[in-house]
Parts: sequence; C-alpha cells; structure tokens
Amino acid sequence: MLNIQILPVGELQANCYIITKDGSTTIIDPGAEFEKIITITDSLHITDILITHHHEDHIGALQ
Repeated sequence: MLNIQILPVGELQANCYIITKDGSTTIIDPGAEFEKIITITDSLHITDILITHHHEDHIGALQ
C-alpha cells in the first residue's frame, strides 16, 4: 500500500512529501523544520531523499 503525507514546512509553507511503500520511505523536498520532519519519519526506513530543485525552501532540512 502506498502512503503519501504532505507536510507544509518553513516560512513559505513549502510542501515536503513523505511517501512510504512496502516499508521504504522517500522524502521529497525537505525544505525546513527538520525536527517536524524527523518526528514523522523517525520510526520509518528512509531509503531516498529527492530534491525537485535547489531553492532554499526545498533543501533547508536536507542535512
């Protein structure tokens, strides 16, 4: 089953997508608020992080 969560993050409320399927999780555009993202993903097996483009509001929490 595919599970998609949309999480608005940062001052611009850019969407961070958290997609889980078959026990693997992909994060798309972790723009800000690392603590908010990790709270949701801490117990998940993150296999990929995708960045759609290199603006700060899409990469801010990449670290």
